[in-house]
Amino acid sequence: MLLQQVLTRLGSKPKSIVFRGLHIGRNSLPVLALMLLGLFSCRRSGDGIPQRQFPTPDVSNTPAGLHVYRVDRLLEAPDAAAFHAAWDTLYRRHTAFTVYYRDWILNLPSMPQARSLPNPQERPLDTAISGLLYRTFADAPMMRALQDSVRQRLDLPAHIKDLRQAYRYHRHYQPLDSLLPVYAYSGVFGAPVEWTPDFLAVANTMFLGRDFSAYTGFSSEQLPRYLFHRLEPEQWAIRIMETQARARWQPDFPDNTALQHMLYEGKILAYLDRVFPQTPDSLKIGFTDAQWRWAEYNQEDAWAMVVTEELLYSRRSADVQRLTGEGPHTKGMSMESPARMGTWMGWQIARAWWDKHPDADFDALFAQQDAQAFLSESGWKPRAK
Repeated sequence: MLLQQVLTRLGSKPKSIVFRGLHIGRNSLPVLALMLLGLFSCRRSGDGIPQRQFPTPDVSNTPAGLHVYRVDRLLEAPDAAAFHAAWDTLYRRHTAFTVYYRDWILNLPSMPQARSLPNPQERPLDTAISGLLYRTFADAPMMRALQDSVRQRLDLPAHIKDLRQAYRYHRHYQPLDSLLPVYAYSGVFGAPVEWTPDFLAVANTMFLGRDFSAYTGFSSEQLPRYLFHRLEPEQWAIRIMETQARARWQPDFPDNTALQHMLYEGKILAYLDRVFPQTPDSLKIGFTDAQWRWAEYNQEDAWAMVVTEELLYSRRSADVQRLTGEGPHTKGMSMESPARMGTWMGWQIARAWWDKHPDADFDALFAQQDAQAFLSESGWKPRAK
């Protein structure tokens, strides 16, 4: 990959570029609970898939509190001097992110003069290194072509608008929450969204559509083909809010059963229902339309299998992975089934629980840790064929 070539030129061992999972951490922001509306209607999307529609409260006067920083523009510098000046400005105004970007995303080498600094992590980018980085990375023809693809395929202003609306919905329900700023960068293939206590780092290059030719250059171990449909531009804002939710409501599995994992994943998706009330369900969970139809039609059989094989209260990591982990399909079910059928069923249970508790807020949803009680209170039953 281009970045690996650059780092080799710089004398640093390149880090592998892989499709990593979300990095979840702790967020201790204050919370104010408000009531959620529980009424909903049903509509159909253009392709005939039944689609729940959730309340859309008026949030026109709700401040979003969103800050998106377009780090991708760094690669549009016309020359080495402009690139160095832009980097220097980024470092001075956003030091924490720049250090993370330099050391963890680009994995730039250490500089000799850093040894004399009290904190080696707090160092600007050396002029010589920035010049070499510009020539071999930012100004390389392949990188310019990649930047063109990002501009053509990812309508970032439109997706930022969607994200701003999602922030408003979140703050409508949790007005005292302060959501993290977002740094959107390009040029590197890696984790779509990474969490730190101070910001989210978003790789625009991981949302260019399943047919983007560069993705086929990864091995199946680095980027499995069954995940290609989750690289669509429409996933940009959704994956950011998913990461915000996972950081805001940390998982707690007192018994570490498969059911607890299913319900936590389902609650995350139920949260997305509220902040993306008009977004198709298949996009929120990352299913293809065919996978969504399979889940809807075969939910009774899927639930029967989980119960019959006594998987709900299993503490085996293999069983948890089987029901909530990524894969080409859910092990033990049809090859046409989507992976994460346990997550899908946990989502339906969380939705049913919220229907029965229309006054509950986000905190109440995540606070209920008794999995059996939550399942019983939901009253959910799989729909028969």
